[in-house]
Amino acid sequence: MPINYAHIESNLDRFADLTRKKLDEMRQNYQNATAQIEIAAREQDAVRQAVERVERQAKSLYTAKPSDEAMLASFPLPACPEKYTLIAADGSQINPSRHRALQFCLINIGLIHVEHGSGHAPTQNVYTKLLDQDDLYTNEGFLIGEEEVALHRDLLERQFLLEATHLEPSMPTITLTDGPLEVFTGASRSGERRQRVQKQNAVINEHMRRRGVINAGYIDKPGAEMINRMLDLYVQTKNDPSQSYDDKKRANKGVSDLALFEKRLAPGERSAIFEAVSKNENAEGRQEVCFFLLNVSNDPERAWLARVEFPKWVAEDPEKVNLLHAVLYRDAQVLDKTPYPYVLHRAHELAVVVIAEHDEVEEMLLSCLDHEHLPSGTMSHKQSLKSLPKR
Repeated sequence: MPINYAHIESNLDRFADLTRKKLDEMRQNYQNATAQIEIAAREQDAVRQAVERVERQAKSLYTAKPSDEAMLASFPLPACPEKYTLIAADGSQINPSRHRALQFCLINIGLIHVEHGSGHAPTQNVYTKLLDQDDLYTNEGFLIGEEEVALHRDLLERQFLLEATHLEPSMPTITLTDGPLEVFTGASRSGERRQRVQKQNAVINEHMRRRGVINAGYIDKPGAEMINRMLDLYVQTKNDPSQSYDDKKRANKGVSDLALFEKRLAPGERSAIFEAVSKNENAEGRQEVCFFLLNVSNDPERAWLARVEFPKWVAEDPEKVNLLHAVLYRDAQVLDKTPYPYVLHRAHELAVVVIAEHDEVEEMLLSCLDHEHLPSGTMSHKQSLKSLPKR
């Protein structure tokens, strides 16, 4: 049965009214946050001290912290070196489902390796991994969900990136993933599993650091409000240092870091560097992460900001920051109409798993079990009905 468009049409006026009210609220919040960041920029040391004070006191905190760079400074596009290595990885997966005849999980990683200035053609690889049976279930015996599959995928991306780098790189090297730099290890992970993930990721990060490889995360159209949270933290606590910060009382919600900076950065320019403070009971062993906002657009009339995350040790090396800045802008210009790093786009194309491949893999696995005279499950009636040809 098609969508009941009459029901939608009857609610269009209400939808427009609510949208208008929300836009008015957002406009006022933006004006307030813009005024706050101008004040904070003049009191940057005090802002940093306030964040550090709350960071020591709070059990959990998610905010930005100013670096030594002037908060509202913009940095022009540096010259891009002739020779450098850029390696990107992206993943796709088949999530396990109790409704299928067989519970399995497949992760596909696409990797592209480009050595600019070497005269060599880019290399491309696809790595496919079936999760072991023990990894399909939580410690409590439940089938893992999409969130935990994504965790396995993120770790594999970083593992393959590390394997693609040299112990002693002959050229400056950047590895790139789509999304935040750190893998997510939320409260849904039990202690043992979480610690194992964090330990594996920490080892990868340390190898990258020793090799001098810049590992970066690229977030397109970022929606985070870390700088806005920083402003609110400062406003709440500046007149009373003993005052604890209450994120639930945060004002000016909905003003993203992108909104605060998109009119401040010309094409190719980056913002100041900020430190990402992410503190919670599950965050032990995580590396210190910094970020800047980068306008990857080449149109002065239409900014397009990305958030670029990288380890703090990179932030302390101006040459490496300039390299990351220049290389990512250059690579995003390959897709000039919709600027986005070409290597990430290509890695995604390599990795993506389509529905037909899902069914084919499942058939291969079922045939294997049948050949070995091993039992397999049956598809749920719900899934069987969904799989019927559409009328």
